[in-house]
Amino acid sequence: MLLLLCTLACRSDAPVLTGIAPESASDQRSLHYVKPEGVYVDLAYLGGARWDRVRGDVVDQLGDILEVNDLGVLDGTEYVLERGRVKVKSGDIYLVHVELPRPTLPGPALASCNLPTTADNPFRLTHEIRYRWHAGFDRIRLGRQERDEDLVIWLEALKFDPRDR
Repeated sequence: MLLLLCTLACRSDAPVLTGIAPESASDQRSLHYVKPEGVYVDLAYLGGARWDRVRGDVVDQLGDILEVNDLGVLDGTEYVLERGRVKVKSGDIYLVHVELPRPTLPGPALASCNLPTTADNPFRLTHEIRYRWHAGFDRIRLGRQERDEDLVIWLEALKFDPRDR
């Protein structure tokens, strides 16, 4: 009888949810994230991250959301921000485009976005410099300020091809 009373007294009226796993450390990354000092936009952190987990960090680094564009089933959603844009497919950020605050050489531009500055064989085009499979990204593009000049004014990092997912 005493055991029955103890069991009833300790019972909670809160509903029990089954099948929900506790949040893992990667799910809580935005809670403990601190942008490295001297980094303008942390592409190493944002590229491939879950949009719902890092949305606040994206706004902190790229400014307020100005526009939301539906890109269709194959390409997901584009968020246009004050200093760039982000594309999201199935909840994952697959592309981050950053407008740099001033014309910058490629090495410092990569460093300002928390990407390694040493990269093999950049592909130099008239208006951009491209890196393939660098720092965990499928492609990194740096937009030149002037034709055939090394100063860049924007940087874009593609984590994965959205049409593969």
